[in-house]
Amino acid sequence: MKVVIRADASTSIGTGHLMRCLALAKALSADNQITFICNQLESALAATIRHQGFQLHMLLESLADETLQAKRCLDLLTDDVELLIVDHYQLGASFCRTMRQKCQRVMVIDDLADRTHDCDLLLDQNFLPDMQQRYKHLVPVSCRCLLGPRFVLLRQEFYQEPARQRDRLLVFFGGADEKNLTRRALLAAQELGELAPAIDVVLGAANPWISELSLEFANIPRISWHINCSYMARLMARASLSLGAGGGTHWERAFMGVPSFVITVAENQRATTAYLAELGACRWLGDDTISTADIKAALATAFNAPQELSILAANARKIMPAVAGSSSVIDAIYETVGYGT
Repeated sequence: MKVVIRADASTSIGTGHLMRCLALAKALSADNQITFICNQLESALAATIRHQGFQLHMLLESLADETLQAKRCLDLLTDDVELLIVDHYQLGASFCRTMRQKCQRVMVIDDLADRTHDCDLLLDQNFLPDMQQRYKHLVPVSCRCLLGPRFVLLRQEFYQEPARQRDRLLVFFGGADEKNLTRRALLAAQELGELAPAIDVVLGAANPWISELSLEFANIPRISWHINCSYMARLMARASLSLGAGGGTHWERAFMGVPSFVITVAENQRATTAYLAELGACRWLGDDTISTADIKAALATAFNAPQELSILAANARKIMPAVAGSSSVIDAIYETVGYGT
């Protein structure tokens, strides 16, 4: 089966769209030919796609007009494809409708529910009280909707990682961390002195602060740096607390049973984070204007009250199915395209 994935990543929009598409592509990769079409990417992100064995076409310019962008994408396709997957907040029904000239079926990955889609399959892995109604008037009647954490896209490492001793703080604010929240978190932990545990800091390929952070905190031996790492499940398995952004990492942390303090870094992260906090499945510290002092106060409370962290972890784990949804999504894709039937 030939599959084309249209997704982007950058410092300004983060890497979440691309990362979840890579997780899906990896799950689909057996016996399938997968091609990514992206706007210009950081070299490390482009290398990540190619290193995993996928083809990559990069568009020479970013086009606001959906139909014109679709035509540029169509020009890159020499043959018809069985499936187009679109994970992009700026693309909707017009783009997909035009792409059907060479794409037999269309799948959309979304979490905004703010525009119409011309698709056969829609995935929104967010957890919201109204999730069953959000796309009622935004997709064709024939479209199959995969909604909620039951269909969350997790890499295989999360299913395979054994339990470990939890005695570390995990800091990760997404693949880009445009506002450098990592620095504020590390300053807060530094001010706590011996109260804070050893720290794992994850910095994504699109993070513009890697050099500055590694220099500023070079003399703190209890910080371990992980740049564009491929073993997040291992780090989560040994974390007694995670401090990070909302978005797709919510579901990785919940699946691994990691208690989480969350700082939202984009508007689209707020609703799900607020709902999870209401359910006691994470603690929402606020948005990316939060001060170092407020982060320090939250961490001090956590390290002095480990029972609160245990409750957060248990509540988060209840939300996730025992086997999260990559396999369910793959089954739905094959049913949609009629693969193997």
